[in-house]
Amino acid sequence: MKRFMRKLMIGGGTFLAVLLAMVLLAPRLIPTETVTSKIVQEVARATGAEVTLESAELGWRGEWRLSLRRGSVSGTGPGLAAATGSPNEVESYAVDIEELVVVPALLPLLRKQLEVKAIRLSGESLAVRWRNSEAQARGYRVNLTDFKMDLDDAHPAPPSRSSAAPGDRVFSNLAFAFTMNADTLVLQGVPYTEVDLAGRIADRVVEVPDLKAFRSTGTLTGKLTADYREDPWGRLTFEAEGSDIPAAALLEPWAPEVAAKLDCELSCGLAGRCDLRDDATRQKTLDVAGTITGTEGVLRAAEWLDEVSSYLGDRQDLKDVGFKALDHEFRFVQG
Repeated sequence: MKRFMRKLMIGGGTFLAVLLAMVLLAPRLIPTETVTSKIVQEVARATGAEVTLESAELGWRGEWRLSLRRGSVSGTGPGLAAATGSPNEVESYAVDIEELVVVPALLPLLRKQLEVKAIRLSGESLAVRWRNSEAQARGYRVNLTDFKMDLDDAHPAPPSRSSAAPGDRVFSNLAFAFTMNADTLVLQGVPYTEVDLAGRIADRVVEVPDLKAFRSTGTLTGKLTADYREDPWGRLTFEAEGSDIPAAALLEPWAPEVAAKLDCELSCGLAGRCDLRDDATRQKTLDVAGTITGTEGVLRAAEWLDEVSSYLGDRQDLKDVGFKALDHEFRFVQG
């Protein structure tokens, strides 16, 4: 028995020593160029995109860590669809990568579970175009944590649903939390600054309970949920509030003629919903209701009064209409 225990201890010690040596020496045994080349090939194959990468390093700092530095990924929606076998509405995309760090958890793999402790991505720019729309982020930072997926049970939704639906292509056991920050986010040509959002994906539901940004000198906050569990094509619900935003900045994307003539600060609140299947469905199901309130200001209405301007004479007060407060309720139905 003593001899058995002695051999067991020697064998166990040898195994631990070999494992420790592999952990310490693996980064030196695997050439950096090999890691970099392999990653570029695999990302290009998986996305159909053009991929560049200056360096990649696999290292041990109390835990395994894969670090990628200074690269880019750019491609098209059709190329992505061909590589993944999944249709999309993307026209083109381009991601500038300053650094991407992945910290995997290795032991869960023995239980056939994929877990990643953290994914941190940062870069100078990120741009996506889709169906006459565009979004571009400058100085962005994305963090994913608690990424988990059971490899044994990883399967799409039941085949009775259309395989083209996004919800059918999302693993039901996929879950992770995320945050995103950007110095500037431009949506449809409208810039928002100091953008921060935090959320979670679990059970085919995307939740963003905390979203904040600045528009000009005012503040915007909001939250949204995209539910692909109840509807595999996605059902979006959202709420937003704005405070102390110059009228021109708030209304420019939605009512440019009014925005150019209204001089005051506005606050607003709204809530809405729509189904995300396609453009026609989004427009048909869009339902948004809210209120707008304004501080004391001026409505410069002269341009609207051209037909009666001869009757107004020199009455500038009838052309530049002052008001003490502004209250407006609105609702958009079916777009």
